[in-house]
Amino acid sequence: MPPHPRWIVTTDDSRPIGQVATELRRLGFRVENVMSAIGSITGQASPAVAASARHVAGVTDVEPDAPIDIGPPEADQ
Repeated sequence: MPPHPRWIVTTDDSRPIGQVATELRRLGFRVENVMSAIGSITGQASPAVAASARHVAGVTDVEPDAPIDIGPPEADQ
């Protein structure tokens, strides 16, 4: 079975980000990074779990994570 998609969870400051991460884990979200300085959590989950994560207190958004490639500085634009 292929791995679940990666997601970026944006949080607000209504509760500690560690509590939000714990609740996401209980839902089945595989938390990879908790970035408290910017209020974001990244990880993997099924689309159904990601949809449920949107209803967790302290979560403002859940979006798919997509790779970004800006290329080398000397590359044509």
